[in-house]
Amino acid sequence: MPAQHPLPPAPIRRPGTSHPRYALLRSHWLLLLLGWLCTCAPPLYGQDTARIRQVLEAADTLFVLQPRPTLELLATIAPLLPAATPRQRIDYLHYHGAAYQRLGRMDSVEWYHRRILETLAPGEDESARSRALANLGTAYRARGELDSAAAVYERALQVFETRSDSFPRGTVRNSLGLIYYARGEYPAAMRVYLEALDLFRGLGHAAAVAIVNNNIGQVYHAQKDYPKAVRHYSAYLEASRESGNRRGEATALNNLGVAYLDRSVPDSAQTYFLLSLAVKEEIGLEAEIATTLNNLGKIANRRNDYAAALDYNRRGLAVARAQDNPRDAAFCLVELGHSLRQLGQADAARDRYREALQLAERMGDPQLTYEAHHGLYETLRTDSPERALPHLEAAFALRDSLLNAENVEALTTLRLENDFRQRELLSREKLANLELRETLNATRLASQRRVIFGLLAALVVLGALGYLLWRQRDRIREQHTALQSALREKDILLREIHHRVKNNLQVISSLLGIQSRHVRDKVARDALNEGRSRVQTMALIHQNLYGQEQLTGINIREYFDKLLDNLLRTYQISPDRIRVDADIDELVLDVDTLIPLGLILNELITNALKYAFPAGGGRIAVSIRQTEGGLRVVVDDDGVGMEDPEALTNGDSYGYELITALVDKLEGELRVNGQAGTRVNILLKDYKVAA
Repeated sequence: MPAQHPLPPAPIRRPGTSHPRYALLRSHWLLLLLGWLCTCAPPLYGQDTARIRQVLEAADTLFVLQPRPTLELLATIAPLLPAATPRQRIDYLHYHGAAYQRLGRMDSVEWYHRRILETLAPGEDESARSRALANLGTAYRARGELDSAAAVYERALQVFETRSDSFPRGTVRNSLGLIYYARGEYPAAMRVYLEALDLFRGLGHAAAVAIVNNNIGQVYHAQKDYPKAVRHYSAYLEASRESGNRRGEATALNNLGVAYLDRSVPDSAQTYFLLSLAVKEEIGLEAEIATTLNNLGKIANRRNDYAAALDYNRRGLAVARAQDNPRDAAFCLVELGHSLRQLGQADAARDRYREALQLAERMGDPQLTYEAHHGLYETLRTDSPERALPHLEAAFALRDSLLNAENVEALTTLRLENDFRQRELLSREKLANLELRETLNATRLASQRRVIFGLLAALVVLGALGYLLWRQRDRIREQHTALQSALREKDILLREIHHRVKNNLQVISSLLGIQSRHVRDKVARDALNEGRSRVQTMALIHQNLYGQEQLTGINIREYFDKLLDNLLRTYQISPDRIRVDADIDELVLDVDTLIPLGLILNELITNALKYAFPAGGGRIAVSIRQTEGGLRVVVDDDGVGMEDPEALTNGDSYGYELITALVDKLEGELRVNGQAGTRVNILLKDYKVAA
């Protein structure tokens, strides 16, 4: 179940007006008093424009909390519009659109703001034009028309950038971020969210800062950076509680629960979900209760507590149906199918999965469609394999589309085709064996009756057997050729993947290099250069894989030579000044081992090149040997050494913190000796040699 978005900020308002949270006129009798004053305005002020001005000021105060009475109030000045100023006519249209936006009637929102744009002449009142464009974009976004929304938001932002009011600039940026997030363009979303966050912080607008924090958490969550997502969700929770925003509090608690659930910390997830459910029930937030109930049911399913899972998801399904919420209903149906299947109620599980599949296909939701197909496959594969297979194929296809990678899709399809071909080959072999047995039985019966006819029958059988074997050999040869072709296609696709990964890493390296040239602070510039060096270290691996026959491993000696050459060029160090001696076994290591090992070597050699020889040259010795206890890696220099190596490894050095984490990943041991130079001795126990 995905995390929840908070309500967006209020529509872009006319500059200089008060925010609704500070409104004084909220009760119904005050609204009636305003209407009476507006009706009596001509005798009090003697001018229709004064009456129009009073109504528009009241509409600006009331439209957020009382949109329907606002529309009724605006209707009282419709006959007076011919006497209104051009700005008053535009505001009259704007507050109609703003009230309809609060009511969720986006077609009406579009109509009124388009009327504003049609009313304005080119170059006239750019402030009103940009405000109308921003609110028109909100209508498009609410209807899912993301490209149209992005276009009008960007047009509005061009005008807002020339003005001093920071709030609309932040609001439009936040809205653009929601569009980029929906389209999966996470770097673009993060960029505009951070810009909006700076603007809202500068204004001291706590509510807007809280909303943007939640949206930034969504981006980190989508990229599986759960610690950062939790940090931003927590900031949203704290701000919502401080401002008394109970709905925001419920959303933040639910999002924190989803983050911990995705991190496989079900106890913490359940705590947050229960807190979210309590707030939603307390404030009567019926439209969102099903989401949290489904999340609690998912945790119960993972814990094999199927009775609790059934209770949560049945409650969630009832709420979702009552609220006419097909998305939450489909999620609850899928989880109900999981519980019933585990309890052995296969027929009931299939009914739930089929109902979820119908809702998912009607909504066009690929994730839900995948889960429903996969659940149907699991319930059918034992009793009815032939009915289960189409659901498996559909699930594989949907999984590939969810991964959104053409190469992965091609490889998955290739694996499916190979599986089908192998099954077909086995079926044909079984059929041939069955035919052979039947023929041999017939031969035995014939030989018992007549010897001569038995011999003739044997000859016929042998001829038929020879023919079958000949045909079988051709079939096997065809299958072998097809498998070889499939393997070649797989190699090509893997090479293309490594090539694209290498290119992407090189682009990142170039971006870091460009950024470092524009950073004046030496510490920041060094940090960028170190990050660039680490990216280049990983890019070398994919470059080697792309250019050689073996795609699963790399010769560590050849890789080290390229890594060393790259580091010497990066830090502009001549081999005559610092000599590097390498004693490395001819090993072809698996990629999962080589990537952390390459980063370890990069950090150790970089530290030696930068810090070991402040006064001049020296020598660095690198040894990588395969021993009985594991892979022994030693980096030794005759430089200035260090006084307290243990303090370094236990301190806040990012480089050694990274080395320690990578050594732990490979179940290794790390020892550092800083006397008479620096000697780092590492024993890696969990390493893999390429097959």
